[in-house]
Amino acid sequence: MRALLRQALELLQFPLLLQSGWLSPWPFHTNSNVVQTSSDGLERQQAPSFDGDVGKSNIVTPVYLAIHLTYKCPASCSHCCFSSGPDVNDTIDVSTASRAIDEASLIKSIKMVGFTGGEPLLYPRELRVLISQAKEYGFQTRIVTSAAWAKNKRKANQILSSLKEAGLDEISLSYDDAHAEFISEESIVNCVRSAVDNGIPIALNVCVDESTEISGQSLRALFLNESIDISAVYIQETLINTTGRAREIDLDRTSDPRRLVGPCDHVLRGPTVNPFGRILPCCGTIPFYQGLQIGDMRNSTVVESISAAFEDPIINWIAFEGPAAIVECASKNTSNPQMAKDFDSNCEACAALFSRPEVLDNARRIAQQDKKKSLATQRLIYQLAGTYRAPEISSSIDEE
Repeated sequence: MRALLRQALELLQFPLLLQSGWLSPWPFHTNSNVVQTSSDGLERQQAPSFDGDVGKSNIVTPVYLAIHLTYKCPASCSHCCFSSGPDVNDTIDVSTASRAIDEASLIKSIKMVGFTGGEPLLYPRELRVLISQAKEYGFQTRIVTSAAWAKNKRKANQILSSLKEAGLDEISLSYDDAHAEFISEESIVNCVRSAVDNGIPIALNVCVDESTEISGQSLRALFLNESIDISAVYIQETLINTTGRAREIDLDRTSDPRRLVGPCDHVLRGPTVNPFGRILPCCGTIPFYQGLQIGDMRNSTVVESISAAFEDPIINWIAFEGPAAIVECASKNTSNPQMAKDFDSNCEACAALFSRPEVLDNARRIAQQDKKKSLATQRLIYQLAGTYRAPEISSSIDEE
């Protein structure tokens, strides 16, 4: 029966339901461009697991709010999707970030608030206040960092113990060949050791390609050599998203079997407030495009913006079938038609969709006409299957 239902869904073209694991006995887990296998056994490690993990959510519903505190960063990594660096000064107003947390508390499905950048620890006092506020609402909390601040053991322990006291639950650390040009190996070791000593789960993301020297295996060996308990460290290799500054890198991974192009597993699940107060429906790891914006903290709320995104046919189409499928459909009769196979990631495809006005206009027209019935049918099927839930809103903060 299960096999027949899968065949029917394939014929009816419901990729999200097939991808979601609804027909599988095992939980669904994806993460954009995550390398799923590794020769050193890293794939057997268990990631820190919270209800707010976007990539582990089987359901299209908001579970995680990301706040980009700043795009300023001590590093200017060649693959940075935000083109961050020391000369970039875009930073969110603390009161805006605080209000975003207040408003997110009204969305019952959001379980985690993450603070990222750039380097959020360039503003440690503000970060501590915001973490404490999120914790008061019962959110799990996460920071995404480069560990540039962990120049010695004492400073690393001082900063992380302070953040843990404020309510920090998890650290996501980035390190690879590009980061190593700016961040010392000693800082990485200090950060990881301090996180382990303070009982803070830490995930280390390593961007790899065929020529990289730093890998999950090499970092695992490094931590073992430093007598760090790696059972508390989750190491994950990822492919580079060719967006932002990485567009200047000569990469062609369109034939790489590890590439993930299909229904986006972040849109509508992990909305973002960027340093300008603009609200996006996903992690926003592409250059800012007006068409992807779902709201602005200056004149709308997080609740209004996310609720509206669930009614946007393009955003739903991205969630159901993915941006590459949209570009292929909407660029057919243009001077530069593109196929889904032309993209190495959902993010690259999304950048193509929103950077080409003709394609985006075509996509909006198709979504409202030829694709309208299909999108409505998919939404209904996913709702009945329990894999799509519009945000449920509390009537007031006090209700929480």
